[in-house]
Amino acid sequence: VLSSCPPGGTVGDFFCGSGTTLEAARDSGRRWIGCDLEPAAVELAARRLGKRLGAGFAVEEVPS
Repeated sequence: VLSSCPPGGTVGDFFCGSGTTLEAARDSGRRWIGCDLEPAAVELAARRLGKRLGAGFAVEEVPS
């Protein structure tokens, strides 16, 4: 994240899994977008990030 995205930039992780890269992006002052095809991965990342981000965090689902 640090070497591939400038501070204030946006990190796109399109196979976000448990959200580790998204968490690193947030912790280093980057914006972030995460996507995954597996509903279980999205749920896991949402739980993990929701604990740290609180009420302002939302997950948007796209119908298949």
